[in-house]
Amino acid sequence: MPIAGRMRLPPAERTWSETSRRGEPPEPMLCIIRSSTCRISPDIALRSRPFPIALSEMGRYLIKVRASAGGGRRPVRRARRIPRRPAGPSRGPERYLSFFPHQGLRMHLRTWAMASRAPFFVAVIIPSILGGAVACYDGSFDLPLFLFVILGTVLAHAGTNFMNDYFDWRSGADLDNRDRTPFSGGSPFLPGGTLRPGSVLWAGLGCFSLGLLVAVYLALRVGWPVLAIAGAGGFIGYFYTAPPLRLGYRGVGELATGLAMGPLTVIGVYYVMTGRFALEPVIASLPIGLLVAIILYVNEVPDYETDRRAGKRHLVVLLGKARAVRYLPVLFALVYASVVAGAALRIMPPWTLIALVTLPVSYNIVQVAARSYNDTPRYIPAQARTIAVHSITGILLTAGYLIPAFLN
Repeated sequence: MPIAGRMRLPPAERTWSETSRRGEPPEPMLCIIRSSTCRISPDIALRSRPFPIALSEMGRYLIKVRASAGGGRRPVRRARRIPRRPAGPSRGPERYLSFFPHQGLRMHLRTWAMASRAPFFVAVIIPSILGGAVACYDGSFDLPLFLFVILGTVLAHAGTNFMNDYFDWRSGADLDNRDRTPFSGGSPFLPGGTLRPGSVLWAGLGCFSLGLLVAVYLALRVGWPVLAIAGAGGFIGYFYTAPPLRLGYRGVGELATGLAMGPLTVIGVYYVMTGRFALEPVIASLPIGLLVAIILYVNEVPDYETDRRAGKRHLVVLLGKARAVRYLPVLFALVYASVVAGAALRIMPPWTLIALVTLPVSYNIVQVAARSYNDTPRYIPAQARTIAVHSITGILLTAGYLIPAFLN
């Protein structure tokens, strides 16, 4: 493994032991320790978060290393392994280092949950609930099957996230991102050495395999079309960044993701609940699918430079940041036009028009993005509000189906 670990550096020409004795805090810089070089690199994203960095290759040892001042790669004196102190109050450099094999189960699970981007599972849970609501509106709902569908979609999403991180790490897309935000910029776990690439790859394959087992069970219960829908979703998720297709690198990633987390998910849940296909779940899924594509589109703006250097040719790179932001109002207009059209054509119940209450928030997102697309810290609210609009719109559409279902 080329990267052995990552740690905060003390002032130049001082070892960790000298720093700890004098009680001086380390400088806000990170060091990637390699076999024979030490690269000092300020990391804006992690500078304010001195959480423990796992050194999975180093066992129960701390690293004692002398660094030269300034940036760039410099030779490093042969590192000595120093046995870790017994458990007790953490002092000195031990406050900044931890070793993954010896962490508690809670930290272990938390690391993998963060690597799977568990908070973003809402992107598939919302359309799954909407599909169940449409089926309930049509008079069919099976709670055990619905829970199995939720489990399968979450596993597929986790597998997609793991594979995305793994193949982005291989392409170098996440290694030098200085504009990482809570919503974009890739995962820090592979570039930081917290997790092994092989472990992330196997985690992704494992999630896809478990999701396939769920799909097989549902197919045995309902019918073979479940496997076709699940296979299409898994195909998009895996090849989003995996060669040879690499959909996210060829300008179709936004469309493919919107299709997988919009129509495919809603139609799949509806079929599992009812055993048939219909036009209504297709129309109901359009706003959610478009909003998922918009989330991806908005999150690509801060990553423009890094993705362009890594060879990604998504829509923002193809259009340029300024032009991409100018098209944002058109995308939001399509979202609300699909809601109005579905209700006007009596395909969707009139109650679904309550989803239009998120329109002012979408307008604010457009304004913030237009002002701040070159200023990442000021742009972050646009990312957060886009995710909120997706969730709230999905919940309101779900309510628009459940209210008349219960009233009737």
